[in-house]
Amino acid sequence: MASRHAVEERRFVLELDGESTFRGTCSPDALHALAAGRLLAEGMLEGRRIAAIDVIERDDAIVLQVRLRAAESHETLSRNLPPHPPPPPQEALHDMLRELFRAGDERYPEGGVHVAALSDGERLLHIHTDVGRHNAVDKVLGGALLSGTDVRQLGLILSARVSGEIARKAAAAGVAWIATRSLPTTLAIEIAAEAGIPIVARAAARDTYVWGAP
Repeated sequence: MASRHAVEERRFVLELDGESTFRGTCSPDALHALAAGRLLAEGMLEGRRIAAIDVIERDDAIVLQVRLRAAESHETLSRNLPPHPPPPPQEALHDMLRELFRAGDERYPEGGVHVAALSDGERLLHIHTDVGRHNAVDKVLGGALLSGTDVRQLGLILSARVSGEIARKAAAAGVAWIATRSLPTTLAIEIAAEAGIPIVARAAARDTYVWGAP
């Protein structure tokens, strides 16, 4: 049980078709989304779809058991995609980041977690929190995947620094842009540029920095 002044963190194991594939720790919520997002971000759903996700509580860890199936022809992504929309105006980003921080504070008033969400440029979608910033992004992407949301016309907004790993996850999912209250790493800028994804940094501040703007 989590104490009043500590954020709960649990070990988890992700098993894919019976094989242990990933191990880590996480906030023990939105676990179906975490599993789906991790597989999507790792490129493990190419030509395949999720058939079922089972969450099993054990004393030493939470086990996420995922079964895949072959994708039907109509489920594969079209190559004739519309161009990515640009990041929204600075004022809209300010408003959405304030909303993002409020959502994190409401769920964890004492802090200690990262918060992330998708956005259509006007509102936040699939808001998730986690002790790990990479997990928060996985939960956002997985939540969108499980609900049938196409992320290719949406941006990723997060409270954390954009690392190369987060940029890679965003590129694998196909998001249109990334906005953060912090700064990206040099590797994140490189990966996002290769994928054609603009990064808006210090998006909650008066002066923002933009890499890869069209």
